[in-house]
Amino acid sequence: MPDNVWPLPQYSTCVSAGLQDNYRQLLPAGLLAAADYVFPASASVAPGATLPIRSSGAASNTVWFAPASATQFAAGPTMTQASGDATSLSAPSTPGDYRLFVVDSQGNRLGQSSSHLRVN
Repeated sequence: MPDNVWPLPQYSTCVSAGLQDNYRQLLPAGLLAAADYVFPASASVAPGATLPIRSSGAASNTVWFAPASATQFAAGPTMTQASGDATSLSAPSTPGDYRLFVVDSQGNRLGQSSSHLRVN
């Protein structure tokens, strides 16, 4: 893809490539942000499509697809969530551009993905 935003089948290949979750601790701390590990490549999907993701490594976290400017998180047509150990996440139902966020149990943002989700 010219803009590095992949259709779902190609994005799914990116998710299953690389280091397996069982060996994630081998990565030096700070080498790869949690959000970029969970959502490793940009994707383009239909509204409400379910995408594979990688676990954030902590069930107490939540992962969200939300607009890049999000500071508060609440499920709705422009935000979807899953538990931190989930391996899939639904796209928002409203067309637009989204990022993946990892949020801890206190509601603190642990990171925002550099990859984006295009819902069209």
